[in-house]
Amino acid sequence: MVDGQRRGVTPRNVRDLAAGEHTVRISRAGYVPQQRVVTISREKPSAVIAATLRRIPPADVVRPAKPALASAPPAPAPPAPVVAATVISIESRPPAARVLLDGKDVGITPIAITNVVPGAHTVELRLAGFRPWSASITVAKGERKRLTASLERNPTR
Repeated sequence: MVDGQRRGVTPRNVRDLAAGEHTVRISRAGYVPQQRVVTISREKPSAVIAATLRRIPPADVVRPAKPALASAPPAPAPPAPVVAATVISIESRPPAARVLLDGKDVGITPIAITNVVPGAHTVELRLAGFRPWSASITVAKGERKRLTASLERNPTR
């Protein structure tokens, strides 16, 4: 899982991650999961994670209590809350447009920008031979929004 989204089975190369911090969770039934945070940047455009999962140890053998002394089993712990990442997915026609989020270059289309700070943002798309495209978007915590832009060709002179 990368930023709460299932991204396949290991070994796995995950491509097209936006610059910034990403939470990677590696899990398998019967094993203790591992979680790591990686930072992708222009200077460090990739990261390698090597993980060895440990088996969950079997429960200790418990002798049954005598009926007169038996007590109710403890209530199970509530599940940990799942915090969904705030994501803006952007596609363009044609693809391969440069994407700027609030003036910062974050990649090319198609792209899913994860862990976006909730609030108002400006998205700009630029592609040689086409007019620049921009839109304002507001996202709430944990929300997923999708933008699709049809870029217009610059008139030839």
